Amino acid sequence: IKANPKDVAARIRLIRAQIGRRRFVPAFEQAGEVLRIDPNNAQAKTFSAIVRIEMGMSSKATGLLSEALKTDPTLVEAWIYRGVANLQNGDAQAALDDWNEAIVLRPDSQTVLAPLMERAKGVLSGDIKIPARPTTGPSGANPHAPKASAAQPPAPSDFNSKPAAAVGPVAKVTINLAPGAEAKKGAVLFVIARAAGSKGGPPAAVKRLSVADFPIQVELSAADAMMGGALPQNLDITARVDGDGNPLTKNDGVRGSVSAVILGGAAVSLTLAPQ
Repeated sequence: IKANPKDVAARIRLIRAQIGRRRFVPAFEQAGEVLRIDPNNAQAKTFSAIVRIEMGMSSKATGLLSEALKTDPTLVEAWIYRGVANLQNGDAQAALDDWNEAIVLRPDSQTVLAPLMERAKGVLSGDIKIPARPTTGPSGANPHAPKASAAQPPAPSDFNSKPAAAVGPVAKVTINLAPGAEAKKGAVLFVIARAAGSKGGPPAAVKRLSVADFPIQVELSAADAMMGGALPQNLDITARVDGDGNPLTKNDGVRGSVSAVILGGAAVSLTLAPQ
């Protein structure tokens, strides 16, 4: 970028890496730079919207993602994150509609979206209540939201590229069941990976499986990545046998976790137990 400040592709790659490491302020600023060069860049708008979602500004994010989809209706990542913003705004049906569009474009995204879609269905049925987001500023904006350095609107990403193949290094986990613990066959098993040390935000990868005979061998690869691309080299992995098929509720059966799993390294053991 120093060598060629107008290299939009390089800036987009940098923004993706920044978001992957939760460096949201520099990602937002870089997206603004892209939009100064290319005001209609849909990926830049999507990235800016992702940052706004993280900062609790989901209404603004919805507008940006709608702009991005007008420019490029095949951007799967824009459909996915507009669904996230819609759900945060309380419009569960709009969220489901967006995620269904994403699945049409990228059938392999269904595994990642399944937990979110279950939550949206729970909201529609009244079984799940979305807590109100705290607001502090006069406009409801998070006071810690990054300030745009340009008056350009923000933009989308690259989940719409060809589906990620299960190639490259994998994180291997052997999931065991603690003595005396119960996990019914056929129950939903979520395996969720985050960058080692990460405390929040979207997971790096998610896998939804059905409980079978223990031990259960699981591999996480780029095919399971939330935003496409390679997984972080070091992962913290949590596994849960969920009581209602929704990983965002507290209806847990058993769970366990393991830290600092090395991508491409030897298999590690994780034991499920009541919490």
